[in-house]
Amino acid sequence: MKIAQITCVWPPYGGGVGMVASEQAKNLVRLGHQVTVFTPAYHGQKAGEINWQGVKVVFLKPRLSFGNTAWLPQIAALLKNFDLIHLHLYFIGATKYVLRAVKRYSLPLVVQYHNDLIGWGWRWPLFRLYTALVLPKIIRSAKHILGLSKVHITSSDLGRYLTKLNRVADVLPNGVDSKHFLRA
Repeated sequence: MKIAQITCVWPPYGGGVGMVASEQAKNLVRLGHQVTVFTPAYHGQKAGEINWQGVKVVFLKPRLSFGNTAWLPQIAALLKNFDLIHLHLYFIGATKYVLRAVKRYSLPLVVQYHNDLIGWGWRWPLFRLYTALVLPKIIRSAKHILGLSKVHITSSDLGRYLTKLNRVADVLPNGVDSKHFLRA
């Protein structure tokens, strides 16, 4: 199966979303799938492609970026020939274009919910508005929705909107690669 993963960050950038996406991509390749990851080229990364442990990672040049928010309208056209789209939320600058591709090319969408959007000052009302406008569209478009734990799902914005839209999410824990912690 040709799987596209879309994530806002990728290692070596620190943070859970990129680490989860990289482990999933690596393990999907081990299972025989063809995986391409699309992520922004920022935090010192150059635009282009690399092969990382059998995973094709495509670093896209953002049209605009702010923090970990990169605007990637070009991503819609790049998703045409995949069998499945796996979107790691939140990715503000790509979600609209991923949803456009899912609809245009009739692609199944798996959404993995990592976190609520939080912010302070002027960001807080913008994040609340974005969540209210976009999260229901994502939930309606998704063939499958994943969350970290039942508590995480029910206590997050995701849980509130799942209830309103009569949808459910399945649990997919992040997991741990125990080899990193074993002593020789």
